[in-house]
Amino acid sequence: MKRILSVSVGVAVLGVLVLWGGGFFTRATIAPGHLGPAPPAPEPTRTAEASREKLPVHYEAVGTVASRVRSEVASQVTARIVELPFEAGERVAAKDVLARLDDRELAARLAQARQAAAAADAERRAAEGSLGAARA
Repeated sequence: MKRILSVSVGVAVLGVLVLWGGGFFTRATIAPGHLGPAPPAPEPTRTAEASREKLPVHYEAVGTVASRVRSEVASQVTARIVELPFEAGERVAAKDVLARLDDRELAARLAQARQAAAAADAERRAAEGSLGAARA
């Protein structure tokens, strides 16, 4: 019962906030088609003479920069990164190598697979020889 009451109160408060944010409770509204009284034009208080100056090429400011396009990069294998030729934020072109991975473990596994394939091929040839001898 307490949970239903607290949820109901929460929904009611949320509804009031939405109505208030939409301007439902403001009385000083202007009807459509009526502009209301025009504000008085500001009076110039002082003037300055224009001059030419050199402006800095860069401007330093604190803030956050976000790219328009976000790309996720992932490796198809798990390996240790040994080289990152680019810094974060640098431009890269298509087909650029973004990271070099340590391939020693993968090369060892490839060599092991090749040895297993060669052994299986040798067993196949021996089996075929035995089969040929058995048929004769």
